[in-house]
Amino acid sequence: MKILIVRNFPSYMDIRHRTYNIQELGLAKALVRMGNICGVVFWTDRAEEQMNYVFDVNRHICIYYRRGISLFHNTIFPGMKTLADSYDIIQSGEYNQMETWLLAKQYPGKTVVYHGPYYSEYNRKYHAMCRIFDLFFLKMYLRNRTRFIVKSHLARQFLQSKGILQENIKTLGVGMDTDALEASGEDVPEYIREAERKETVIRLLYIGHLDPGRNILFILETMKAIRDMGQDVILNLVGTGEHRYTKLCREFAEEKGLMPYIHYTEKMEQKYLSGIYRSSDFFLLPTRYDIFGMVLLEAMYYGLAVLTTDNGGSTMMIQDGVNGYRLKLDVHRWAWRIVRLYGDREQLEHMKRCAHETVADRYTWDVLGPRFLDQYRQVLERDRTVEHVPG
Repeated sequence: MKILIVRNFPSYMDIRHRTYNIQELGLAKALVRMGNICGVVFWTDRAEEQMNYVFDVNRHICIYYRRGISLFHNTIFPGMKTLADSYDIIQSGEYNQMETWLLAKQYPGKTVVYHGPYYSEYNRKYHAMCRIFDLFFLKMYLRNRTRFIVKSHLARQFLQSKGILQENIKTLGVGMDTDALEASGEDVPEYIREAERKETVIRLLYIGHLDPGRNILFILETMKAIRDMGQDVILNLVGTGEHRYTKLCREFAEEKGLMPYIHYTEKMEQKYLSGIYRSSDFFLLPTRYDIFGMVLLEAMYYGLAVLTTDNGGSTMMIQDGVNGYRLKLDVHRWAWRIVRLYGDREQLEHMKRCAHETVADRYTWDVLGPRFLDQYRQVLERDRTVEHVPG
């Protein structure tokens, strides 16, 4: 089968130098390993080009960099017909992307929409934009019975609330490209090695954007509460964010005397990625909204005990109290859970094993690839059935 995966988001993906955590590439690699032919379309604001991305020595994915017309994070790629005509299946991201809508309209018998966002009170701007989109464009999806693959149960509920039938939605989640993780080394910076030598220190980790939605202040408050309980704790904090918010976080940490126990770096070299995960005990993600949370996949894969909120990824992956925790945003509750679990090494190690097994067994692209392929086949079979219905 020939499958074209379209990434609509208007950000340049330089796969010559970075392949880490690109979902479209991870899925395409899994599909090619199964004997399919795959192409991936990426947005560019530079010269258009076509290239082969080679992996596993002798396998490749055809990469198309296309200039797009973009407005409010919404993209249209002019002149896609020739390319789209040459593929059996087209998968395009997000139901309210205009390129996705155009492909589904022009190729109703071979377009699959891969959707992740869902409604949240912290995502009201997106919801308002969707209401405008729905007024003019939603009916086509309903009329054509477009097939949707969604990243979470919350995304499925979001589409169902718009009248899209459950039979046309399949919840599969997101996979992890283990190749990219295995390419990172086991090295860790010296300051982490020092912490490893202190056996009674709880080691917390956060990797990601530093913004109010990810609730970094809450992590610092939790850290302070743990110290108030008489427990040594350090935080490895990796990421960048808007200056005003990061300044607020720094001022809080200084005021509460936390700075000596925080190791902060804006960007972690990939050679340290595996090492920093493996040298941590807990991964904290007190996010107010997350489509899936790729860092959850990574942290669980590396066997960390994860504490997070109810969000797209956690509702799919985390069985509360077994392979992680999904908690309300209560500082003292989070601190108590961490200290109690740290004190029960047997339970902590069991949770870490369960976390790793969850991802390794259910959420890698090589595991999910056959399920995506099954959805593609169903779309093609339905199209053939419709074509041969008399009258």
